Amino acid sequence: MGGEVHASSLSKEALERYSRVIALHKKYRDAIFFGHILPIGMRPDGYSWTGFQSFVPGEKEGFIIVYREYSPEDNYTFKLFGAQGSRITLNSLSDDSPQENKELKDGFLAVHLPDQNSFRLYKYNID
Repeated sequence: MGGEVHASSLSKEALERYSRVIALHKKYRDAIFFGHILPIGMRPDGYSWTGFQSFVPGEKEGFIIVYREYSPEDNYTFKLFGAQGSRITLNSLSDDSPQENKELKDGFLAVHLPDQNSFRLYKYNID
């Protein structure tokens, strides 16, 4: 009871957004859950940057999902697990953002999301 959401009560826009997220989950869940899932960023409080990293120890690739809650900051630096390397390539799976090649400094990755209450799912490869 309470807290249930029925598709019939959603706006067309909300239904499209939920459908897109569910399709992403179904497409990548096996690969994501193959790795160790660890929290990254801050503890969620509605105003923070938070997320999860899926990685397999010894492997150079994995997944990161980052959430910008209602934070006023449009940039955040995440500490990644097992990020041994100097460069990281990020491919967004959740939108058509261009591939990003960034420097990793001691395992820290700077992320930019321009919109509050947004997220991005990345597949990454560390060089």
